[in-house]
Amino acid sequence: MWSRRIWTVVIVVTIAVTAGLWGHLWAQIKKAPSGPGGTPPRSQAERKPGDDEESLKDALVRKLKEALDSADDVADEDRDTADRILRDADRALTRIREENRRALEQMNRQVRIKDGRSPNVVLFLLHDVGYGDLGCYGQQTIETPMIDLIAAYGTRFTQFYAGAPESVASRGTLLSGKLTARGRQVGDAWVTVRPEDSTLAEMLFQGGYETGLFGVWGAGPVEAAGHPNSQGFKTFFGYLDDASAADYYPAALWQNGTQIPLAGNQNGGKAQYAPDLIVESAKRFIDAKAKRPFLMVIAFPMALSGDGTEVPDFGPYADKDWPTADKARAAMLTRVDGYVGQIVSRLQERRLLSRTITIVTSDNGPPQAAEDRFLATAGLRGRKGDLYEGGIRVPLVVRWSSCFRMDCCECALPFGMWDALPTLVDLTGTLRRPRAIDGASIVRRLTAPANSESPPPASPLYWERHVGEFAQAARVDNWKAVRSGTNGRWELFDLKTDVGESKDLADSQPEVVQRIEQTVKGLRP
Repeated sequence: MWSRRIWTVVIVVTIAVTAGLWGHLWAQIKKAPSGPGGTPPRSQAERKPGDDEESLKDALVRKLKEALDSADDVADEDRDTADRILRDADRALTRIREENRRALEQMNRQVRIKDGRSPNVVLFLLHDVGYGDLGCYGQQTIETPMIDLIAAYGTRFTQFYAGAPESVASRGTLLSGKLTARGRQVGDAWVTVRPEDSTLAEMLFQGGYETGLFGVWGAGPVEAAGHPNSQGFKTFFGYLDDASAADYYPAALWQNGTQIPLAGNQNGGKAQYAPDLIVESAKRFIDAKAKRPFLMVIAFPMALSGDGTEVPDFGPYADKDWPTADKARAAMLTRVDGYVGQIVSRLQERRLLSRTITIVTSDNGPPQAAEDRFLATAGLRGRKGDLYEGGIRVPLVVRWSSCFRMDCCECALPFGMWDALPTLVDLTGTLRRPRAIDGASIVRRLTAPANSESPPPASPLYWERHVGEFAQAARVDNWKAVRSGTNGRWELFDLKTDVGESKDLADSQPEVVQRIEQTVKGLRP
């Protein structure tokens, strides 16, 4: 008899509470603006239920236990039956919780958007572009008029750092919000994003954003870093790795999980130039997603071999008395600047530019060169692969949307690529907050008074090189330390007076070296 009464209580309470929750969800969804839904395809094992989801299960189990505990004179054998039923009910309620989690995600995507005022985010991620390669950073030879125009109407950051001195690790820090120290060796690459990480794209997708990546994924092998689609980018078109991105006339490109043959490039043909196709795909994405906020990352293939075959022509540099490699590099930068102009023009045509945060940066410093015709590092020491400033200090230009304004056209705030994730979460008002990351939002630091007695917290500035000989670098205030090997001698530079890192002060400033040593020890996993 008691078993029947217990089951009756279980069924009635479960139905009542669940029906009430779904009624609330349906009421919220009906009030939400229309738009496409969908949830990320990650496996449940990769997802961690939020506190609200646990509270739902706990509340249901508590109500069931209260109902059972209120019964008087229940025999011990009936208590055993009750305990078994509760265990069965707990499993059933866990399944209900998962269904409710999916419904809550759907509701979040529907009601999160604030009357269409959430800013779009368009991030142009250049490859191997140095601190001095753009006109707005002093370049005198290579033409980059569109990026210079974005800088003129936005903010040029003078102390922004790539995540690493090589591209794969650097892109991972952008996506994961974590330092290179959190990565792992996978084949020849140091991978700093994992399939289970909550990436920048996934954060914004769960916050109601449409997300797209166009160009090069290049954050590591898919089995180690995940596929763009499973890492939050619901639309992907381009290359999965740097090796394939070196072919500018490929036989096929990836569209989400499918390889799309390029008819004009079969059997050695060169009728379809991949960067052109990538930009056209990005423009179609803008057209299709214009009614909802979106995150769009365009990571241009820009690897150069030196023979000039990576560009269809040398453009304005064709008649220059330069080596072919220099003509190709200048032509590539100017061509990419033109692509940036095409995307910005499409945003303007769709009346989206005023509510779009437009970002231009690079994944690391310029490649090694026998002759630095273009002064690609603007006098900074080191190149790609080095932890001196020339290898990791890169351009960053931001044109703000109407959601956030900065009056200054130049900003000397030092921060790193791992800060992009929490900063963009802040700027977009995304409800889901990042956890277990190294980056920190710079929004409060940008707006805080210069003489503030309690400045907002900043993330650590720390890098590792895992390609070739292991090396480390760290910056504390204006002090920068670099060393090769885990027990090598630290070099120490004062960037305030010696941005070219020409004078080693380690012997005269042992207390600063010790301070940096302790900082590094606290950051190593």
